[in-house]
Amino acid sequence: MKLALLREGDWPGVITMAIGLSALQTVLEEGNKDDWFGSVFIVRLSIIAAISLALFLWIELTSKKPLLNLWLLARRNFGFGILANFLLA
Repeated sequence: MKLALLREGDWPGVITMAIGLSALQTVLEEGNKDDWFGSVFIVRLSIIAAISLALFLWIELTSKKPLLNLWLLARRNFGFGILANFLLA
């Protein structure tokens, strides 16, 4: 085990992704039950999800060792393949 590699991890990316995705999942699961944006709880969670996920994208695009290398989507074949998979799935 190389535990020293944990120090080099993209921890801000991991934390913002975890917060953003968990808030988004709660919004999508509880929104229908709580009258979507008529609920203060859902509105607050939506704002948290939007800010966290936007911050996650910014961190991943500017980090030297990102959790997800989003620049791969700029490659034509890979980007079109991901888009086609998204649209057909």
